[in-house]
Amino acid sequence: MQTNNNKWFSHLIILILIISGGIYTGCENEEEIDSSIILKAFGPSPALRGGELRFIGSNLDKVTAVVFQGLTPGETVEVSEIEVVN
Repeated sequence: MQTNNNKWFSHLIILILIISGGIYTGCENEEEIDSSIILKAFGPSPALRGGELRFIGSNLDKVTAVVFQGLTPGETVEVSEIEVVN
């Protein structure tokens, strides 16, 4: 009779370990929200002078200005008038 009780007790312990292991691995931290600005594409290329450029990416609503390389080395052009389109 004693061995039968030990058998059930050992099965119960194994079941508890399996369940607690599954619960423990299920409690991982939530994924962090990615707040980095990612530029996936822009165009048209080449753009005409005074034309409209479109930027596609993630978190671009945080962009306040875009800096382009000028015609000569070291020269830059900064555009801060940005129209946000959903």
